[in-house]
Amino acid sequence: MKNKIKLLTTFILVVYSYYSYGQSDSTYHDLGRLKLRKEFTQSISIQGADLDKFAFTNLSDAINAWLYGTLSNDESLVYVIDGILVNDVNAYSIQDIEDITLVQNALIQLNGVKDEQHLVLINTKKSITEGLHITGGAQVSYVTKTEITPINSDDSKSADGLFHQYFLSAKKRKNGLNAGVTASYLRDIYPVTNNTIKPYSMGRVRLNGYLEKYLTKNTSLKYNLNFTPQKLGYQTKPIWMEDAEREEFRNRQRLLSTGIALKTLASNGLMHIISFTYSSLRGNSKLASYLNSGFDSQIEPFTSTSTNKSYDFLLKDDVHYERRLGQFGIRPALNLTFRYGRLFETMENKIGNDDLLLMNSAYSLDYKSLLLTPSVNFHFRNALNLQGGLLLNFSYVSYLKENHNKIINPFVSATADIVKLVAAESNTGFKLFSSFALSDISLDHTNSLTDLNNSIPTNFNNDALFSKYLNSNFANKVFQIGGSVSFDSDKFIFTYNYDNRNYSAPVLINKPNTNGFEQITAFYDGYSQTHRASINVSIFKKPSYRWYSGLSYARRKLTLEDLPKQVNTYFEVKPWHGGWVNRVQYKNLGFGFDILYRLKEEKGSYINENGTPGYTVREFNTITLQNIYLSYGFKILKLKVLEVYANSRNLALSKDTSLTDNRRYMGVGFKIDI
Repeated sequence: MKNKIKLLTTFILVVYSYYSYGQSDSTYHDLGRLKLRKEFTQSISIQGADLDKFAFTNLSDAINAWLYGTLSNDESLVYVIDGILVNDVNAYSIQDIEDITLVQNALIQLNGVKDEQHLVLINTKKSITEGLHITGGAQVSYVTKTEITPINSDDSKSADGLFHQYFLSAKKRKNGLNAGVTASYLRDIYPVTNNTIKPYSMGRVRLNGYLEKYLTKNTSLKYNLNFTPQKLGYQTKPIWMEDAEREEFRNRQRLLSTGIALKTLASNGLMHIISFTYSSLRGNSKLASYLNSGFDSQIEPFTSTSTNKSYDFLLKDDVHYERRLGQFGIRPALNLTFRYGRLFETMENKIGNDDLLLMNSAYSLDYKSLLLTPSVNFHFRNALNLQGGLLLNFSYVSYLKENHNKIINPFVSATADIVKLVAAESNTGFKLFSSFALSDISLDHTNSLTDLNNSIPTNFNNDALFSKYLNSNFANKVFQIGGSVSFDSDKFIFTYNYDNRNYSAPVLINKPNTNGFEQITAFYDGYSQTHRASINVSIFKKPSYRWYSGLSYARRKLTLEDLPKQVNTYFEVKPWHGGWVNRVQYKNLGFGFDILYRLKEEKGSYINENGTPGYTVREFNTITLQNIYLSYGFKILKLKVLEVYANSRNLALSKDTSLTDNRRYMGVGFKIDI
């Protein structure tokens, strides 16, 4: 393994010493290890400015109505930020994000995606005009929580609180230098019911900076830095522990990510980019229950503490050559990615004022990911495109004490625009897409911050990582086909995508033992079929007014083979997921709303109250007004723009079942541009 690394490192240095060129990569989507031409890629794009008036902690809560509805969530979305898959997207404020793109292509499977996940690309903001630009803003929302009880449909309102966030950004572009810094603070709250002393809350600071500098006419250097510390905690009197006086929880995390990239260009059609990224996540948590011992009214604490550390080193080297021969183009490329990381966690439980140790544990995981991805792209005008290659995987995980055993992973993607074949300058398009990829797990670990929800957070999910490697003989197969029809220069677009995947799916099993049974996670062959369709219309698109509307639909069917009888008792049968988004701008007045829906959802469960199994099924249709805002912008004093707005999240909720966590936000905010 060491000899392979030395050989490949030498190869990088040799290539780097000889090659330099470039052309702009603005026509490509950067997936991390591959680049796809934008005009030949089925995708969904969202502007960051269309989301910056909403109150949210997790980006998935703001974009799911644009994508696959409730199928798009924190667990199902993988983010690549400026071509790098390391950091947590929620370490960036929405004010730092220029645009967001969901890629619908099987080749995403080679860039950090597993099982039913989808790949989302994030492009961060940079200054695009000369001079100094300063922006800032703030928003505050009143938060309430509604509990949903499907059995009797009764609502009960819980405690309330305030969400607020602030940001300040400064960017400057001058004489080949482009630099910027952003600072933001966010406080979110999760009101909980019954005897809450201090509700579950989170405070998060986000510091981001970047620098881009042209060293010569054909050589540029990029540097970025992100530091995000956060705190979570609550204090309550738990109703589930009769002898508990109170319970306290505290969690702290510090996420650091920094990277540097050198891009060189040459006149012979060759580009070379080499980058290095370091990311680390450190966290510690303490859960303390103060118990009434029953003797002299003494209060004895029971404490559970844990410490978590994780770090990643990522070296990425890209070399590609682009050549045009008349109306044809060819682009061979080679990507080499080396990644080393370590996860480490300790835990201990103590009881009593003397801190009597009950249990302690520690475990760690080291991994090395070595991937080589040669590929080639052919295209004809703006009408035909064919791309294919191999991902060669030499990854290593310490838990298995061996190299990964699935080395060669082929992939291919093809696109044709039928209209452009006949009339290259037509403002109408009819595109057909197809792609296939075979891949195994490539150790694309992301250092993720803990989100605010109603469960006690953990920093890492190592069990899932271990389980995947114990089932590493099973390769993921992904096949996608799709089509799109567009009219009037993309003012009207209809798209359809079919996604077929074959992977190893986790299932909760009740395994018999001497005490009855225990629940374990087993893996079985899973086959999923997902259909997604959308209609996107720019009803008005003028300089002084615009109206964009998009309606999406998705439906997934999952089949698991050779399941035992002791399966998990909860199931979901083929509901319809989707969203409807609208953005309206008339001069200085703005308005927008997002609707999230899930229809024909069937839920069933086994009932064992009388000792005999029973079975009930109910169907739910759920619609939620997820986001809505009204804004007005004007100029005042020396400000370029002062925009004020009122917003709400989860304003209208279903009484039967929920699509979100049912926190309702009502707030106001402002944004300034100097």
